Amino acid sequence: MDGSDYYICFIDLMGQKNFFERITSREVSPDVMKDVERVSDGLRVMVKYVKNRYHRFFSTEDDVGIELFSDSLLLSMRFKDDAYSKLGAWLDVLVKLVYIACKYKLPFRGALTKGWAARSKSGTIYGVGVDEAVDLEQSRADFFRIVFSNTLARELGEQHSFDEYLDMDQDSAMVLNYAGPRLLRRVEFSRERSQLYGVGMWVKERFEYFCCSSDAEQRKHANAKLARRYKLWYDYLTLQSMKMYIKDNV
Repeated sequence: MDGSDYYICFIDLMGQKNFFERITSREVSPDVMKDVERVSDGLRVMVKYVKNRYHRFFSTEDDVGIELFSDSLLLSMRFKDDAYSKLGAWLDVLVKLVYIACKYKLPFRGALTKGWAARSKSGTIYGVGVDEAVDLEQSRADFFRIVFSNTLARELGEQHSFDEYLDMDQDSAMVLNYAGPRLLRRVEFSRERSQLYGVGMWVKERFEYFCCSSDAEQRKHANAKLARRYKLWYDYLTLQSMKMYIKDNV
């Protein structure tokens, strides 16, 4: 395998393991099966979308790939001298994936890196760039967002044509700004822009579901860790919606 620098994005769909752990016998409740089917359908649609997009906008020389294992996705694009001309289209794919995940109510966490890797003949990609993306997702993403490695954030920050994809979160992490006004004003994201309000309402509902309460029934599914994650996600979506409203009305 010949190695090269690749842009790598690792996305983990959070909490899906719990659904499958509930399948403990041959007698599976209809609600559990609906959850399993929803997860499976979401993953299938995400993979199909990426493959179709790759076929339409990229060539063999661009060396793009997608791998699915369990409830995680690994997307890659080889760095070349003219990589910046295709990088925007690749980042657009990631933005679209976020909204597909939300459509199927699949909370996600991920990381974007650039580093050395090599692709086998079977299409599997290996290397330090992949390892860094996985480690970064686990150590830095924390809640529902896709974070950039410091090196990649600096690189793209010097290329002002990528400003709309970058945003600094409240803990100073650079994240994929998939709900940013500049991005969602583009014609190709009109559907995602109309979807944003519904995503925010779903995230708010999940936050309230996991919140502690004096109600005995509510306390059964209270979870401070998940409540915090959904609250931070909702804060991000609310802030971006406010920015969009201001730009539209001032």
